[in-house]
Amino acid sequence: MTEMFLSAGVPRVVSAIGEIDDFASAVLFKHFYRHLKSGLGPAQALRLAQLHVRDRLRPDPPDWAAFGLWGEPR
Repeated sequence: MTEMFLSAGVPRVVSAIGEIDDFASAVLFKHFYRHLKSGLGPAQALRLAQLHVRDRLRPDPPDWAAFGLWGEPR
């Protein structure tokens, strides 16, 4: 599905491989958007959000490591 968005012209897509816990996803994206709003680029914002979930909420990799950023770098 990521390829469909990119081929339609969306510059970047954050998506997950497989099923992800809803609560962990909500926390991750809350922090992701907070970092974007503060001026960080998408890759750095995603990385910091992943570290937040890993260190403070859920250390299991499936809860934070399955997310990736595809598309144009910024």
